[in-house]
Amino acid sequence: CWRPDPPPLRDAVAFNQALPVLRRTGALALAWRRLEPTCQQEADEAAMRGAIRSLAAASLEYEHWLPRVLAAFHAAGIEAMVVKGWAVARHYPRGCRPYGDLDLCVDPARYTEARRVAASLPAAAPEVDLHPAYPKLYDRSWAQLRREARHLTLGDATVLVPGEEDHLRLL
Repeated sequence: CWRPDPPPLRDAVAFNQALPVLRRTGALALAWRRLEPTCQQEADEAAMRGAIRSLAAASLEYEHWLPRVLAAFHAAGIEAMVVKGWAVARHYPRGCRPYGDLDLCVDPARYTEARRVAASLPAAAPEVDLHPAYPKLYDRSWAQLRREARHLTLGDATVLVPGEEDHLRLL
């Protein structure tokens, strides 16, 4: 899929086996460039294009909410770092790296307060998966994660994400 000219998947059986798995796992948009030449029927192509549009729309919805969620934490004086999800998806074409929640890390000393902020978000907001620092990076304190973090822009919002090396280890 990542090659400039990916070879088409010529085996119809493999295509039919791959399609439901790719839909279920959210990898369909990523595999599209290789699968598209294999589509035997317009219905297959239409289904794939529809699934890809749906993933792109979900991505836009999360991008709509992320600044608002971060603003709620900021209003409470809590700095939140975005990990996984949007922080990774920004490296892909829209919709090619789906995610199902907003993963946020906070200073462990502020975790209880941060849970209250997450609980007070509007019902329409996406689920927030809150982490005190990041437990899987047990050898890194919040201060170390924060020191290596990067500030990115999403619309008018500033989004804090881990440094590339920390994020790679986390993933």
